Amino acid sequence: MDSAGQLAQLQQLLQEYYSPLSDNQRKKDIESVLQQFKAQPGVWRQAAALIELSTDQATLWYLCSVLEGVVTRAWAAMDAAERSQFRAFLYRYVTEKYSSLDKIVQAKVCKVFVTLGKIEWPEAFPEFLPSIFQLVQANEPPGLGMRLLLMCSEDLSDARGVPAARARALRGALADQIPAMLQFVADRLRQIASGPESSEMTSALGCIQHMFSWANLSQTVTPDVLGALFEISKLQCRTTAGSLAVGSLVELCQRNTAPPAFPDFVVQLFQHTAFLVQQLIDGGSFVYESLDDGFPAKVADLCATLVGTYMRRLYTAPGFPAVEFLDMLLKYALLPFHPLDVLLCMLDACGSFLEKLHDDIDGKPGAADRFQPCIQGFLTRLVARVQVTADGSTTDALLEDEDGEDSDRQRMLVGCTEIALHCAELFYDDAIAVVWPVFCRHRDTVLANAQVLGKGSTAIKNSMLDLATSAYVLCSMGSIYEESSARQATAIAVLESLAQCISVCEGLPAAPAAVQKLHGRLLRGVQALAYFLHSLAAAAAGDAAFQQFINSILSSAIRALPAPDPVGCHGSELLVALLSIARPPFITTLSSFTDLFQRLPSVLDAVPPAAAALLVEALAVCVLAQAAPAPLATSEAKFPYIEAIARTLLARYDEGPYANPARFIATLQMLAAYAKAGQSVPRAMRELLATFILPRVPAWCAVIQELAARQAGAEELLEHVVALHTALFSNLFGQLGADYLRLLMTTLTNALNRDFLSAALSKGAKALLLRQLDFARLAGGDASPAMRPCFPDLLRLLEDVLCPLLAATSDMEVLLALHLALRETLVNHWRDLEKDGAVSDVLIQAAFSAFAKEPDIGLMRETLMTFKMLDKCCLLYRKEFYKSRWRMNHLTAMLSALCNPFYSVLGEDLRAALFAVAAADMPAFHAALPPLTLSLGIPASSAGPLCNTLLAVSDAPSFSAALEDFARDVECYRSLQS
Repeated sequence: MDSAGQLAQLQQLLQEYYSPLSDNQRKKDIESVLQQFKAQPGVWRQAAALIELSTDQATLWYLCSVLEGVVTRAWAAMDAAERSQFRAFLYRYVTEKYSSLDKIVQAKVCKVFVTLGKIEWPEAFPEFLPSIFQLVQANEPPGLGMRLLLMCSEDLSDARGVPAARARALRGALADQIPAMLQFVADRLRQIASGPESSEMTSALGCIQHMFSWANLSQTVTPDVLGALFEISKLQCRTTAGSLAVGSLVELCQRNTAPPAFPDFVVQLFQHTAFLVQQLIDGGSFVYESLDDGFPAKVADLCATLVGTYMRRLYTAPGFPAVEFLDMLLKYALLPFHPLDVLLCMLDACGSFLEKLHDDIDGKPGAADRFQPCIQGFLTRLVARVQVTADGSTTDALLEDEDGEDSDRQRMLVGCTEIALHCAELFYDDAIAVVWPVFCRHRDTVLANAQVLGKGSTAIKNSMLDLATSAYVLCSMGSIYEESSARQATAIAVLESLAQCISVCEGLPAAPAAVQKLHGRLLRGVQALAYFLHSLAAAAAGDAAFQQFINSILSSAIRALPAPDPVGCHGSELLVALLSIARPPFITTLSSFTDLFQRLPSVLDAVPPAAAALLVEALAVCVLAQAAPAPLATSEAKFPYIEAIARTLLARYDEGPYANPARFIATLQMLAAYAKAGQSVPRAMRELLATFILPRVPAWCAVIQELAARQAGAEELLEHVVALHTALFSNLFGQLGADYLRLLMTTLTNALNRDFLSAALSKGAKALLLRQLDFARLAGGDASPAMRPCFPDLLRLLEDVLCPLLAATSDMEVLLALHLALRETLVNHWRDLEKDGAVSDVLIQAAFSAFAKEPDIGLMRETLMTFKMLDKCCLLYRKEFYKSRWRMNHLTAMLSALCNPFYSVLGEDLRAALFAVAAADMPAFHAALPPLTLSLGIPASSAGPLCNTLLAVSDAPSFSAALEDFARDVECYRSLQS
């Protein structure tokens, strides 16, 4: 059949293959025919003849894939003359037909050409790179040379699919050409910089950015390259090319290079960047709106990277205009046209500059004075920017009335507040002089219109928002206020003003949404000063006025609890902060504190369960922290508040789980939080907590059996019951004792057995199993003498219940939790496991089974850590039982993982783990290596050469490098065989 007939037949097959009317069986038949065509000897000549005749893009793409298969799989079978003919044909076809091809076919044929260079260059194909340079210079066909140059940087620098030694040689040869490649690209960019954006331009910029990401830049970055990038940035700022150019500069900065042959590199980088930013500042909205969408963000990234990487060198450079540069950064940050992400990025850059400035002037009076006008002006602009009514009528789009933690408003306020704090650390008086009058103006507006806040005009509503914003800034300065009595007076004035405004909000019946939001934000402002109140409380403990003030704040927080969000939410957070952070020593004597305990049952009912749990813990820690340890015999009488909490919670618990399951779950959470208070108090205080809990332990274990017997619908209740016992064990095990733990573990083993948990898993109720695994992890991690009598019960729980579930689940969260429980048990109780020579095969097998599960990075990392810790604590790899039963499987699993591209991010960890096993018995490893290689699917004829390098090394660095080459060569062999 002639070429035309073959082409017609091939095109018909491909059209049929891609037709939606073809069924799967027909497609399989067509695939078989196409594969037979590819497998013919000398197929490249047929493909070359057909590719010259065809204009159908699908056919061209298939024929290019045939040529690619020849290069990657059949090249070694071709003689020198045939290879030369192939190279000549491919180069001619690429250069002559490139412009007429679709993009996808262009990419494919370029890929074949670069793959050929990856195999042949420089030894057998020395003209490969020079020919690409010629195409770059001539730019004919347009864009081809630059595209090939980009693909050379991408493919030859990484060189996947070729043996390790070849990959190193390619990378080294390409690295030698980087200066010439960069110069070619820079020269070409200068020639086309003022013209329209083109594929050649974007390919050139992509090429530079990729070379910057991997090449050694110490000898390659020149003034020409830097100048070309900035020239493109300025001339092409309205196109994607401008953004790509700035992205290349960001990549360059991230490499933190300082070329010895380019001593002014950092200074020129700064000068070019400053000129670019100043142009954007001077251009105004007309210029800004015409920019490419990504350009401002890329410039912000460049500023942030420049400051983060080179600020110290710049700051010490002779003649560096530090004040002018900071002023420029601050002005660019607050351009009103910026989207939020650009604003936040620039604020980070300015923050890095101010941190460096603060470190530099620390202990040098007057050193920062020259920066004062710049920062004062910035603070004025910043405060105006974060107000809703910057000019009395205009509302900033970023400051729309949102209250969520992730809202644009909140993210903007956080970023602006952080930079304001940096400024306040340098010039506190200037910061207060700017923010305090704004705060007072809006405070006075709110107080003067107290009766009409909910019905007020837009101006009043905006004043409420601006009051909350300025309060947020002032309240975030808590650590700064502590430094002097004058600053403390300012903070107290802020708190008193907030208390006045909170009182106004409380006095409005049926307050509208705007007032409720203001109320919540004011409560959050007081909460932000909790640490300041804690530092102030010790000095002012005897001050009756201060005590009364704390009493009023505490009362406001308590009154806010029943209110709907955001008031109730921020009220509970403020109450927790007052109890656990501020915690003045006189707090238990306050009338509001007494009132809280009198209303405790209703308070706990009024707040959400999570907030109630935090409140219970804060209350328990607070009252225990106020008292000295007392004998247990009199402790209940001396600590009525602790008893009041316990009685309240126990009364709720005694209502049972069935009448109101949601209420019972909330009670379990509060009891767990009550036990958690034991973390923060002395031993005697923990004993006090235990006195209320210990009599209930048998009943709390029995409820597990009771709920498990009900089966259907009990999983969620059981989850929280187990969580309660986990909290008891974690915080009060020393007080509850081994009898409690043995009873609990026996109950868990018998009631929540393998069958019960398997059924729960099948219904998707994995939370219960995760709780049980969390408990097992904590128990396994306790190596105290008190735990030793309980170890057999823990081992039974793991062996009989938890480990068998490995086969029943592929859920990675469950597998990871189980593995952590196994690790804690194996590492901390190895001596008990090894006693009398009895090591638990079940636990070791379960730890090994992670290797056989579906690939998962987290699980593999934890598995490697487990065996590393076992070898460290008990010399696992030198144990005879390990050598005889587990070593070969362990090595096989780790070598398989090392040769699996999925685990490439764990390559270093896997190589270290393999060396640890090998180092324990290097001769045995050498003997095992050939069969291990065969197990990877490598034939005996290739296994020997692959093993030789590994057999010749024994030190860790050489072994790791040899393993890296081994894994790469295995991957290369598998790719060729596929």
